[in-house]
Amino acid sequence: MLRSTTVLLAAALMMSCSVGCRVDPQTAETQQSSVHIHEVLASNRTSITDEDGDYSDWIELYNPSESPVHLRGYGLSDDHRDPFTWVLPDVTLGGGQSLVIFASGKERLDPAGRLHTSFRLKPGGEEVVLTDRSGVIIDQVEIPDLPPDISLGRHPHTPDLWQVFHRPTPGLVNGEDGWLNPFDGTQGTPLSEVQL
Repeated sequence: MLRSTTVLLAAALMMSCSVGCRVDPQTAETQQSSVHIHEVLASNRTSITDEDGDYSDWIELYNPSESPVHLRGYGLSDDHRDPFTWVLPDVTLGGGQSLVIFASGKERLDPAGRLHTSFRLKPGGEEVVLTDRSGVIIDQVEIPDLPPDISLGRHPHTPDLWQVFHRPTPGLVNGEDGWLNPFDGTQGTPLSEVQL
């Protein structure tokens, strides 16, 4: 079972991120100065539960700047053709802080509680798009087809590189144990050493 999961994971990564998923160059400058998608888990079975006790998929946003960013009116979507599938409520994300939003389809908008999108993520591969109030895409990522409880997130010291994590870190700093290139093991943990 481990061998077949490893082969499937390696194939998915090769197709989606042959040397690590990279940020779209057209949005890179915007991302350096604003909130961005930090980590995504599209098939949550054991990571964290929402307030109902459900293992809902989740999207983590992060503000790398020192200044707070008011997110009211920002859009989050799983379809770039409909960037405002879900609109963030009156929430402010402080400098250096992250926000975990459940992609559960429950559509909960209470800023005092946990936030839930109106859409769910598909475990077989999906895109996540973050737009500002005017509809300009400030960040987006294609999530490859990954096994359950394997997340896609930014490298902690090189945020324009994406890694696959076998230990998701919602609300925490991403680890350095992710895989950038599963075939050569030169960056991150070599795929052959990962215990799924």
